[in-house]
Amino acid sequence: MDSSNVQFWMMVSSIVTAICFVVMAIALVGVLLIVRKGVGTVQRLEDRVAPLISKVDAIGAQGREISVSFAEVSSNLSTATKHLAESTELIRDEVAELKAVVS
Repeated sequence: MDSSNVQFWMMVSSIVTAICFVVMAIALVGVLLIVRKGVGTVQRLEDRVAPLISKVDAIGAQGREISVSFAEVSSNLSTATKHLAESTELIRDEVAELKAVVS
């Protein structure tokens, strides 16, 4: 074939186009393999993280229960302190009256 022939250049452009398609196909296969590997890695990570998430949820529920219990205990302690102060005041009054009677 002669390089000045139109058919020669059409054949060269067809070969170059075919090579480009082959390179694109190889690149797509490479991307497919990378994506498949990434998906597998994410699935393994999800499998490892799922038990941790359930444990964290359980710890969170326990924390909420502890918070409610602490609020109840705090309220009871506040009430007990108030009653103790009232009782102490009554005892002071009684002691003062007894001192007055004894004197």
